[in-house]
Amino acid sequence: MVIDDDRDIGQTLAFWLRGAGFRVLIEESGSLGVRRAREERPALIVCALRLSSAPGELVVVGLRRDPATAPIPIVATTADPGSVGPEHPVDAVIAKPIDGRTLVGVVRRLMTSPALRGMRDEG
Repeated sequence: MVIDDDRDIGQTLAFWLRGAGFRVLIEESGSLGVRRAREERPALIVCALRLSSAPGELVVVGLRRDPATAPIPIVATTADPGSVGPEHPVDAVIAKPIDGRTLVGVVRRLMTSPALRGMRDEG
């Protein structure tokens, strides 16, 4: 799942991930992204830390506090990766501007961790 309020960025990230064989859900709102993550239980979430609808930090913390979404790996995207600290409970951080190869590499690494084996959805 990709949560980014910039439609172009969200579509681009989804394009790269689909090209690598992943099924991708897209949400442009943090609150809708949290709700959909609870319903759909994606294998991984890529979330912008700066969202206009709700701070991405609050989205990430909300996902971690919910037992239904807490185990889902989260990749944060931000223009200021140096500002990401322990208060941001994420599994990886990718600096903007985002490179497709970097994104796919990080997602593959997280998706092939022993805890997530078999959750990748090809095609």
